Amino acid sequence: MIEAAAAMAAYFFVLLGAGWHFGQSLEPTDPLYLSATNSLLSTIIVMQIVNVFLCRSSVRSIFTINLTDNR
Repeated sequence: MIEAAAAMAAYFFVLLGAGWHFGQSLEPTDPLYLSATNSLLSTIIVMQIVNVFLCRSSVRSIFTINLTDNR
């Protein structure tokens, strides 16, 4: 849920930052649409990397695990 919310927030942040309004249609080749989808996919990738680090141990906190120590 957090990953989806972050991805959609990034998508709408790019759209609204460029002056897009709800109900306005964008073509699939529009540079604004391409930038927004790029930010959405980049956010998904970053959130997946963060998830990998957070799930390194089921017992210990991420703050107690040495990030360079990987078995």
